Amino acid sequence: MTLIKQTTLLLLLVSMITSCEKGDIKTTPLTSLAIVNAVNGGTAVRNGSNATVIANNSYAPTALIAGDNNLYIWPVGDSANPYFTTSKFTTNDREVYSLFLCGTPDAVDGITIKENIPYRTDSTAGIRFINLAPESQPLSITLAASPTVNEVTDLSYKNITEFKTYAGLYNSEYTFEIRDATTAAPADPLATFSLSAAQVPRFANITLVIRQNGTSVAVFRVNNDR
Repeated sequence: MTLIKQTTLLLLLVSMITSCEKGDIKTTPLTSLAIVNAVNGGTAVRNGSNATVIANNSYAPTALIAGDNNLYIWPVGDSANPYFTTSKFTTNDREVYSLFLCGTPDAVDGITIKENIPYRTDSTAGIRFINLAPESQPLSITLAASPTVNEVTDLSYKNITEFKTYAGLYNSEYTFEIRDATTAAPADPLATFSLSAAQVPRFANITLVIRQNGTSVAVFRVNNDR
């Protein structure tokens, strides 16, 4: 190889290395915020100018730039009267939060939780419960397969349990029964929630949100992603 060719090749390599150094990808530090809309008799909500619409009795994962953020959760159609505001919601990169909205449209409560979502091992699922039914008494939760054994006892309004580990085998399925803590089986439950074998969150975690449903309660599911 001639000296000219060697020099040309060397310059080309230096140019490529320099280009790679200049092209380093810089990532934006982000925080995950799941907004859960369980306002009794409420409407869909949005957070500030974010286009995501979160239906009543539903949830949506959102992302925030880590640091200081203003949260302004407002009912669609009435941005002048927000359900929930905070002027300084401070977070760090890769943190995970949940914001549970509950109460009534005239008196909304916001419950903010900094999450520490556990990793799941083979064939397990994590399930926790939160009581967001403002008219409820403390609740007990059992499995239909073992109605005399409490999975949860005396779950008061705005309280949340830890994640509990359940088997997540190919044929695992569960039906949870919710009752007033003063009422036991065989009395009819206030509500039930079933997870078929295909719906059990294998290698994952979920929150079962107990909401107001007229004079009774109902349940919906929130997937807790890390």
